[in-house]
Amino acid sequence: PLNLKVFSLVVLSLNCDYQATDIRFLFLYPKFFQDLKEGDVVYTTKASYPQRQSRVDCVMRTKTVSDNTVARLCMQTNINSRRLPPFPMKLSYRRTSNGDVVTEGLSSGPRNTLTIHYVGDTCVVYSVKGLKALAPKGRACGIWRKGFGYHVPNDNECQGKATEACGSVWRTISTYEKCIRVPIPQCKYYQDT
Repeated sequence: PLNLKVFSLVVLSLNCDYQATDIRFLFLYPKFFQDLKEGDVVYTTKASYPQRQSRVDCVMRTKTVSDNTVARLCMQTNINSRRLPPFPMKLSYRRTSNGDVVTEGLSSGPRNTLTIHYVGDTCVVYSVKGLKALAPKGRACGIWRKGFGYHVPNDNECQGKATEACGSVWRTISTYEKCIRVPIPQCKYYQDT
C-alpha cells in the first residue's frame, strides 16, 4: 500500500476480465494468510506508483492471528534515514461482501480499501486507488510476497500477473539486501484496528 503516510492504500475496481478469472480469490485470500506460520514474513516487494516523502527501503508483515473474515498482522517498515529507525504497526485485513475487495485497518492512520487482482501460493497482487501510476495508462498496484531468497526473477508468476493487471512499469521496494538487517515485526499488544 513504508512510512505509512507513503503507503496510503485504497480501492481500485477490477475490470470485467479479472472479476471473471479471479473469483477463486474468495477462497484463496483467507488461505494465504491462514497458511502463514509463526516466523513467516510477507514483503511488499514492488509498486507501480511513485514514492512519496521519505524513501522506504523495506516493508514486511508477519501474521498475528486470522479467521475466515479477518487477518491481523504486524508490519515493520524501514525508512532510509538514520533518524527514523524501523517501527512496527498493527494491521487488520477484512473481507467484504465484494469478494475481491479487502479493507485494511491501521493502528495509526486511515482505513483503506484494497482490490485484490491475483492470489498465488506465495504472492498477492493488489491495486491502489488515488495514487498516480508510474505509467500513463497503468494502474497503481503493489505486490506482496511470502518470503524470498537472495534473488526473485522478474519473470516469476506473480510479476506476470501484476504486469497483466497493472502495467509493465514498476519500482522495487523490499529486496533481500534491503531487508536482511531489518528486524522481524513483533506487535506485543495487539489492538483490533
